[in-house]
Amino acid sequence: MSMKLSLKEALARQAEWRDAPPEPSDSRTPNVWITPVYIPKTISLAKAMMTFGVRLTVAHDAINRLAARETIAMAIPGDITAIAAVLEPYGVTVTAYESADMPASLAR
Repeated sequence: MSMKLSLKEALARQAEWRDAPPEPSDSRTPNVWITPVYIPKTISLAKAMMTFGVRLTVAHDAINRLAARETIAMAIPGDITAIAAVLEPYGVTVTAYESADMPASLAR
């Protein structure tokens, strides 16, 4: 059973929450460009993305956009050369992401 806090206790608890560091967000800054070349096995590519910690829904969205011949920016944790070594056999080109390199047509 919860007890109702006094005004003083409630204000003290609010100050603790305000001063606490923010929770890390689920979004990350993109670090790779992925360009489709020829993707014969989309499910294998999605599984390879998931080995780097990419969620299934994010991998699915990426596969749909790559199938539409879009170049996409993704946040995949890890070293870019390792990411490229794993993903490029599945028919994509992986390059390092620099925000200044973003084509105007891809800016949303």
